[in-house]
Amino acid sequence: KPIYIFEGEKDALVAPFNGISFSAGAGSIPKDITILYRHDTIIIVYDNDKTGKDGAMKLAERIKKESPLNSF
Repeated sequence: KPIYIFEGEKDALVAPFNGISFSAGAGSIPKDITILYRHDTIIIVYDNDKTGKDGAMKLAERIKKESPLNSF
């Protein structure tokens, strides 16, 4: 089952599918994100502005680097 990662908490709350949000904004990533790797598919849904794009790229790079499957 995929997991969706939203930039905003409100987005995560109203989404019709399994999603989460990191509470400190697009640029923040928790120290431990290993729980995400329980999911076969991780979908990053951040805003289409500079902050959102930069934050999504930062998160994608971290997931790609740390993922036990080393694939994204």
